[in-house]
Amino acid sequence: MKNIDKLVVKFHGVEVGVLSLTPDNKLCVFEYSKGWLADGFSISPLELPLKPGLFIAKPKPFYGNFGIFEDSLPDGYGRYLLHKALLKEGIDDRNLTSLDRLSIVGNGGMGALTYEPHTPIKVEEGRCDFDVLQAKALEVLQEQQDTDAGLLLYNSGNSGGCRPKAIFSDEEGHWLVKFRHIYDPKDMGMQEFRYNEVARKCGINVPDFKLVNDKYFATKRFDLTTEGERVHMVTAGGLLCVSL
Repeated sequence: MKNIDKLVVKFHGVEVGVLSLTPDNKLCVFEYSKGWLADGFSISPLELPLKPGLFIAKPKPFYGNFGIFEDSLPDGYGRYLLHKALLKEGIDDRNLTSLDRLSIVGNGGMGALTYEPHTPIKVEEGRCDFDVLQAKALEVLQEQQDTDAGLLLYNSGNSGGCRPKAIFSDEEGHWLVKFRHIYDPKDMGMQEFRYNEVARKCGINVPDFKLVNDKYFATKRFDLTTEGERVHMVTAGGLLCVSL
């Protein structure tokens, strides 16, 4: 895999700016493009206010990356799958920079930001049913096999969190479905569904949710509109540049 020294960050196809590295390859450097400065908005007001000049990321907590771009990367389960998928190609992901990882994400991450050039990795793009994906996820997490790591990574949409997930769309919209981890009870999906029912009854504003196949909890994707348009988003940790 060729190392990336510069990435163009885009929003709905429009160039936002350029992301590069300091000479020692340890810290990310970002600069807004002139066109974005004239007509755009700050993609992360605390870290990257809308003004000209170079911004240099802090060494911690995101290993020299900006919080807003760290949000585009898979973490927990997704990072584990990426590690397994890259090992199959003979690539040690410990040697990858934040730019290399963002280039792998390309336009396939959560939220509205995309990254060019895109460095695709070999994954199986088949869509399995949820029972099959759950079974394969448990096998990979238990290190019984890693053959299906690429398939699981493709179906996860580079989503974050520690539990296995998959993205899907139906006539009701766009969804993120969650599977149980090896340490979860078998009825974890039903439990989470009931938690959300209670939260809604308490007046807490939660995204639309449902139970799929009577056992898998699914929540409406917050990074897509009903029409499928990407929504710019940043987590609290990414916005404040803290590891939560």
